[in-house]
Amino acid sequence: MLRIVLTLVMFGILAAGGVFLFQTYPIRQGVVKSTRDAIIKSTDPVSAPINQLIEKEKIIIATESGFIPKEQTAWPFDQVFWANHTEEAIFIEQASEGSDEENLTFSLGEILPGESSSTYFAYAGRYRYHDRYHPERVGYVIVE
Repeated sequence: MLRIVLTLVMFGILAAGGVFLFQTYPIRQGVVKSTRDAIIKSTDPVSAPINQLIEKEKIIIATESGFIPKEQTAWPFDQVFWANHTEEAIFIEQASEGSDEENLTFSLGEILPGESSSTYFAYAGRYRYHDRYHPERVGYVIVE
């Protein structure tokens, strides 16, 4: 019953345009997923409430000027999301920074405009990634 009430409240907030003004908790998976989806689809990725949720939900947003945030922290096995807010496809892959990171390899492949993709990191480390199509767009996932 509580889950139904919370869901109705969430949809009421969404309808009122205040999607980013409520807190979510991991035990309510439907609310967390809805919040994450709203951030991924948002056209304003830099407002303060969204930045707080980006950190909490482990979302990285690709914009024309780079990634927001530039460094995202996570724990092992946290799901990390990349959302494409550009007008063209992006291709996320690990960018080499030194021989000590040879075993820290990942690639998400191509993400179309308005779409998202995710992965998780099993091991602690600093993962440097870039957009293959725009190599100047670089970011880091730091797994603690």
